[in-house]
Amino acid sequence: MFSNLHFATATHIIALLMLERDAWLSSDYIAGSINVNPVVVRKEIRKLKEAQLVISKEGKNGGVRIAEDINKKTLADVYKATLASDEKGKYNNPNPNCPVGKNINSYLSIVYNDIEEQHITYLNQISIQDLSSYFNNK
Repeated sequence: MFSNLHFATATHIIALLMLERDAWLSSDYIAGSINVNPVVVRKEIRKLKEAQLVISKEGKNGGVRIAEDINKKTLADVYKATLASDEKGKYNNPNPNCPVGKNINSYLSIVYNDIEEQHITYLNQISIQDLSSYFNNK
């Protein structure tokens, strides 16, 4: 099963920002919704900002909110923003003298890359608006 904590956190942030679209939300407020430390939220917000999915404002009335052109974005954009956080796969440190050991990691790289491409293709089909609609109907 596809599972990525950074993607889950970033998707939660995006969904919450879409729900409260006109508000500047603090990292403390967002962290309370996700039930994580605000530092975790700020790290994900930084990545989402670099990907131009959110905008932020410093100061007393500051916070973060969804970017204006978010409706053109998909969950693949959110996923790609979180990629830097995760290893592309977990590898063992096998015996290089073993015929399997010396080649297993290169094979797994191919498998992991194929899986990632399939995830991105699937996530490209889900718009941020689709995500927002799910929570607006709850």
